[in-house]
Order: sequence, then structure tokens, then C-alpha cells
Amino acid sequence: MGCGDATGTEARAARTAMAIALLLLLGFWARAGETRPISPGSYTEKCDYVPDFRQTDESLPKRGTGHCGPAAAANVLAWLNDHGYPGLVPPESSRPVECVMMDELGLLMRTIAGKGTFPQRLMAGLQEYCRARRYTATIEYEGWFDGGEYTRAGRPDLAWLCEGVQGESNVLLLIGFYRHAAMTDTYVRAHSHWVTMVGYEGADGAEPRLIVHDPGRPRGSIPYRLATLQSGTFARAGDFPEGPAAGWFTVTGTGLGKDADVAVIDGAIRIRVSKRWPLGGHVVPEPTDADGAAR
Repeated sequence: MGCGDATGTEARAARTAMAIALLLLLGFWARAGETRPISPGSYTEKCDYVPDFRQTDESLPKRGTGHCGPAAAANVLAWLNDHGYPGLVPPESSRPVECVMMDELGLLMRTIAGKGTFPQRLMAGLQEYCRARRYTATIEYEGWFDGGEYTRAGRPDLAWLCEGVQGESNVLLLIGFYRHAAMTDTYVRAHSHWVTMVGYEGADGAEPRLIVHDPGRPRGSIPYRLATLQSGTFARAGDFPEGPAAGWFTVTGTGLGKDADVAVIDGAIRIRVSKRWPLGGHVVPEPTDADGAAR
């Protein structure tokens, strides 16, 4: 049957489907404009307890210069290991445990030595790392880059980020660094960097701050002050699509490098690990609510 052969009913159905798809697409890009209450307004309980591993070490490929993703994930896994989820950190050996973890995570995440880790690969590798240790990892993603099956929405939502770092849930942030072309109001992506979110302050006020551990900087909690882009377009960059920039979060407090003048939260990952299943046992899926959220 050709396109012009649809019946009136079929044509109406096709128009309805197209309208729904358009609304979903608009919602995907516009979601960051939503606001909802954030409680508590500040959360800093984890800041002194989540590890702050450095990504660089002589034993890693290209000294770990592209291993920010594995390092940020190792921070979370080591914290979970000490808070009810044993076995996520390898036994002590002649190498620092974080280097052993970053080595394995880099392989599972297919990290490109000296360059970095794509979001979808990072999530798949993190899930596989947990599965190999008999844990089920529930992973969600919000961001610009394609997150595949893990994608929950487009622009990261502040309430979702803040809820995600509380309790046993944890968050990784992908910070994109851009050069802003003022004449065309275009943001051209230069590079990106993974960090571990460990808390937040003032999320219920006018100047929210996310607190991070950055594997590329000296150890210590770093506050990222949030602002929102009001206009502009993200230029296509490799596998990153072109899209509107208005509404995306920018951060200050991170080093930009000489090739960028704006830092943007390109994406965020929320991870929660369920209890271990027995040796020789089978994975039992967690019960879910109607919307698919694990309970």
C-alpha cells in the first residue's frame, strides 16, 4: 500500500501519531524548564565519605588521561562498597585498588585511552562490572548524547539530580566544554569530562550549587555554581546532535582550558545498586511501579 492509499481513519491515526511524537520531542528538549520542590534544600552528608580518586596513574593506558569516566565511577563503587555493598572493590594488591578498578572499568566501558568514555558505553560497562559481582545496577540517564536504553529524558532536571545523590543513590555528571560564537549564538563543543556529584547546597534558592569530586583536579570537594543558558544553539559535534541551548545548565567552578569559555552539564547518570544475589543464584528483577521506576 502506498502513502497515498491510507483511508480517512488511517490518515487521522497517522496525524495523531505524528502530533504525539512532536509533543514528546518538544518535551524531551524542554524538560529542564520544569521546576518542582527539592527537599532537603541542601545535602552534604556524603561529601567527606565518597572517595576522590585521581584518574592519572603510570599504570593506566596513557597514564589515565582519558580515564575520568572510570575514575568517577570508581568513586561511587568504593563508597557503595563501604555502605552495605561489599565486593565492589577488589582485594588489596601491589597496585592501588582504585587503579585496579579504573583498569577494569576502562576495559568494560571501552574507554578510549587519552580521549574518554561515551555515556552509553560507560553505563553498560558500569552495569557489567556490578553484574560480575552479583549486584543489579539500576541506571538512568538524562542528557544530550544518546543514552540508549538508559535514557529517561533530555536535559538534566535539578530535582532529579538532587534526589539522585541522596541516600544510597549516586550521580555522575558529564561536563561539556564549549566555545561560544557570539555572532551566531552558537556553542561549539571542545571536549568533556566526567565528575562525581557528592552533594548540593541551596537547591531551593536562587543560587544552587552542586558539589563534586573531580578526578582531574587535586582532591577536595568542589562547588559548581549553576546558571541557565537563555538562548543559542549547540552545534553538531561528532555523534552529538545539533539542538537548542536555552534551558541547559552551565557551571562555574571548574577549569575551562584554553579552548573553551563555557561549561555545560551535558548529561547525568543516576545509579542505584540492589542487594547481592547468592552464588549460583539467578537475578530476580526488582518490583517496579507503573512508570517503570524500581521500588
